[in-house]
Amino acid sequence: MGENGGKSVLEEFDPCEKLVEDPNLVRGRLENGLAYAILPNARPANRVEAHLVVSCGSLDEEDHEQGLAHLVEHVVFCGTKKLVDSEKVKSAMASIGMSFGADVNASTDFRETKYTFHGPIERPQNFPIIDGGEAISDGFQGVLEILYEICFQATIEEDSVTTEKAAVLSELQLRNTVEFRSDKAFIEKFHGETPIPTRYPIGLEESVKGFTAADVRRFYDKFYVPGNMELYCVGSFDKKGALELIKSIFEKAERKEVPSCVSHRLEEYHRFDRIDPERKFATFSHNLLAQTVVCFAVKVPSYKVQEFEHLRINLVDSICGSVFEERMDGIYKSMGNPIFTEFGWGYDDSHREGCAANVLTISCEPADFRDAVVLLLRESRRLCRYGILEGEMRRALHMLLKSLRQDAEQADTKQSSSIISDLINESELGDVYQSAQAQYELFQKASRTIDVETVNKRVRAVFSGLGIEKDGSLTPENGIDGMVGCGDCVVFVSGPQRKLGKITLDEINELVKLSAQGEIEAPADIDLPEYLFEDQPERVGFVEVCNAQQLGLEVVEPEKAVETESGAWFRTLPNGVRGAFQVTEYDAKHFILRVNVHGGSASMADEVESAALSMGLLTMFSGGAAGHPSHVISKYMSTHNIDLEVAVGFESARLDMWAGTAGHGLKRAFETLFAYFTTPVWETSSFERARKERMLLFEELQHEIERRVQEAAYLNLVGGDKRFPTSSKKCLRRINFDDLQQTIMRALDPAKMEVILVGDFDPKEAEMHFASYFGAMRGVGVVDPPRAIPDVRLTSNEDVTKLSVYDQENRAVVGFTGHLRGRWSMTDLDLQAFPGSYTTPKHADKAFGSRCLTVLSEIINNRLYKEIREEQKLTYWVSFGLSYLDTHDFSIVTIRVRATDGPLKI
Repeated sequence: MGENGGKSVLEEFDPCEKLVEDPNLVRGRLENGLAYAILPNARPANRVEAHLVVSCGSLDEEDHEQGLAHLVEHVVFCGTKKLVDSEKVKSAMASIGMSFGADVNASTDFRETKYTFHGPIERPQNFPIIDGGEAISDGFQGVLEILYEICFQATIEEDSVTTEKAAVLSELQLRNTVEFRSDKAFIEKFHGETPIPTRYPIGLEESVKGFTAADVRRFYDKFYVPGNMELYCVGSFDKKGALELIKSIFEKAERKEVPSCVSHRLEEYHRFDRIDPERKFATFSHNLLAQTVVCFAVKVPSYKVQEFEHLRINLVDSICGSVFEERMDGIYKSMGNPIFTEFGWGYDDSHREGCAANVLTISCEPADFRDAVVLLLRESRRLCRYGILEGEMRRALHMLLKSLRQDAEQADTKQSSSIISDLINESELGDVYQSAQAQYELFQKASRTIDVETVNKRVRAVFSGLGIEKDGSLTPENGIDGMVGCGDCVVFVSGPQRKLGKITLDEINELVKLSAQGEIEAPADIDLPEYLFEDQPERVGFVEVCNAQQLGLEVVEPEKAVETESGAWFRTLPNGVRGAFQVTEYDAKHFILRVNVHGGSASMADEVESAALSMGLLTMFSGGAAGHPSHVISKYMSTHNIDLEVAVGFESARLDMWAGTAGHGLKRAFETLFAYFTTPVWETSSFERARKERMLLFEELQHEIERRVQEAAYLNLVGGDKRFPTSSKKCLRRINFDDLQQTIMRALDPAKMEVILVGDFDPKEAEMHFASYFGAMRGVGVVDPPRAIPDVRLTSNEDVTKLSVYDQENRAVVGFTGHLRGRWSMTDLDLQAFPGSYTTPKHADKAFGSRCLTVLSEIINNRLYKEIREEQKLTYWVSFGLSYLDTHDFSIVTIRVRATDGPLKI
């Protein structure tokens, strides 16, 4: 079967054909044992990604050392033989254009500790050498020198250990969220036969408190040896020169014996047959959880993608997942009151956990728990029993190959940060790293070796491997073979404590049996117009049903563009739609199309109308368009890799669309928006789903102390104006279908719209589509002026709001909120406070003041972090934020602190 789904005789193939690694990739080992992987990449220019992976993590700790690997990762930044303290380390980074956090970071996991550096190849011209930076060379060489210093020359002083222990202890408490505890409960069951459940990277409080510099030094000396490391470099360099540079710096490290690491042999601990009965089922309940989540999981051995058959299996698995998602999405969109909120199936390999997993999940409200589980299992049975259909396979294969083709076309402009993540992940899994073009060609070849029977054999193996095809309990007899899971299925249920109740494995098994009762009908294929999925230029998108001329709408020409120094240009159409365009090659052959609808919730009359705006846009853009129902439009967008996101803010509503220019992507994007704006299909089921989703958002907010604190502070700031916060359930229930449509159509007046297009596109094509589609839009003729919010007032003692969200852990969040002038409301007097040529109104840049405040906010952030975290060791998390408003004369300043104790002192 080819890319466009046409049938052909299946090609013969050699399943043992070895995959060929990207010829541009250079791998090897230095004489001291340090492994390296070097891959040149042009984007971004003059930048390099240098990541050093130490094959040592929390699994390599002894019982009394839990948290030591993580502490080492912190302490190594506090001083080296050449860079004697943390300030010298930061100065060295800054001197070559790097900052800790933004360009330099580190992380510790079960099996590894990773140091990630993003720096320049050459020092930018006129870039100052910061005091302390003279000890380090320029550019790429300096990046590698700092990395070498940290990983081989750390001094590890007692004062530094004391400082970083405080940071780690704060981080330990802050990370102990309900979600983290739920994940731990699952892992204890799923990986109970391995050391994983007792070796979390964050460690144990009592262990961390007792660590000394001697402990840190011993661990560092034992595991931080060249033969236990691999250096990955991706960037705009010559690979021969890069290798010489790596040798000149890292060969200075002494060759040492590689220690015996649990990390190296984690796979040996896993069992893939029967598991202990007490580990087959687990629940986790807490009142801070809003939804119930049910997970069916079978552990599967890892396998390396090194031969053609492995890649062929990956293609088939992708088709399985795509079809299952299409079916479940269709069911969701057919329900006015869906009994589930999310679903998922994954057959994924994980180096982190040393195995693969076949996992089926569903999320729902607690009251829908039984119905949701039965639905999920029944659809899984349907897939096992009848397989997928020809049309489903054709669409899935078309979508997958089109995505791979776009990746291949854009390979020369892919960002180094993305490439190095893929390279490290595939290297750790033992997969062969291939170029995007080679991968596309091999998947094309693989597509010609499969048919629907091939896919259905795999479908039955994978889903039966979860033990849900036959009647009865979840046991290994229902599995097929080792590749898809022949072991026991682990069932994990999490949800709110007050609603979850006592769920047992017997109850789950009853639901499994219930899902098999009655006739399970064969699936019917979705009726999708073929022309929507073709790539011929004359038959693209909605042109058959939603062409501007066919609708009788006049197409107008835009006014003369206004060019700027930045390369952006602007258009204004006679109907009032404004356009702003800028071509950039940052994300090659991709673009983002944004439509800002000015007004937002501040332009609404009250909180109900404000809620109707956000709920209405969600209803509109999750419904149908141009005479097609929602499931057709949804499939059309996913097939052509078009992503759409809708958000409503205080001053505007925003629609963001991401797509690639390949396959007439720009035309498809404009036509899709035009279809929604001019011929929406308002579906009552979409309306009820939108209401339920917004109610769920409000419910989740009640369990998240950080968001509640922020909303409470904002509400105080705007004098209690309830158009500002997340809409309440009571408010959402007052919205009716007809009023919602009228609110949306009034809001979507062309005179309120601003279209922003940024990306790698043809300017002439963009102007043509902008004029043809947005120029053809007609508004209601009334533009509602923004309604002023009440006067903003600074908080006083009476304005302090105390919120309580129960959690057994002692955690607190404090938020301070104030206001400044708006982004564009700096007066001449304000500007005179800034030195230089901006002191006179004639030369004043209206945005200059706000830009200065943005820089100032970063300085304040850094000072707060240094004083509160590093000097006083009070908390690991503190932030200063500045949010500008554009049409109102104020901006919002926030300071937020998360602490485990003593927040008022902070």
